[in-house]
Amino acid sequence: MDNSSKPTSRDRCSRSSLRAAQSRVSVTLEDYAGGVTEAAIGIDVGGTNIKGAAVDLRTGERITTRVRVPTPGGGTPDDIAHEVAAMVQGIRAEFDERVTASAPATLSCASPHAASYDALLDTVGVALPSAVRNGVALTAANIDARWINTDAAALLADASGSPCVVVNDADAAGIAEAALGAAKGVAGTVLVLTFGTGIGSACLSDGM
Repeated sequence: MDNSSKPTSRDRCSRSSLRAAQSRVSVTLEDYAGGVTEAAIGIDVGGTNIKGAAVDLRTGERITTRVRVPTPGGGTPDDIAHEVAAMVQGIRAEFDERVTASAPATLSCASPHAASYDALLDTVGVALPSAVRNGVALTAANIDARWINTDAAALLADASGSPCVVVNDADAAGIAEAALGAAKGVAGTVLVLTFGTGIGSACLSDGM
């Protein structure tokens, strides 16, 4: 994929202000002063909807609004990759709008600060309703069977223009609970169950 088509900070900074309904999430320059890099975009691909947001990896808190779109009919790899790429672009645009809106008038969208925000959200994590090994989908639940043996990480990276880490959706939930949620610091065995279009599970042993 030609990354020259990927929107730049200057392009996104020129866009109109976000809808008032999105103003409940506040991101300021002060929040990310000092070059904080512990943030990423998370995308959850389900059989019914695709959901995503930018997240502060230190706390698990959303730093953009939660976006949700219907999963394309059939759930083919190319169609889902297209939706994921569009969602990633929109999340980055929202993040840049929020930072720019709170920036001092002296901060240009072409400044090093603006470029650093692009880098801050460079990595994308994608949860799939599939067994995943080394980025390759081994099964397909409630999505098209053509996902099986597809290098999902490479497909989504090509579509979005960003490095993508792809894991099973229930595994992603288990990892999050161990790092920041109900399973944090819990010894022994913890079973995490997910309920959506399908049902998934992740089993943790001493947080692993």
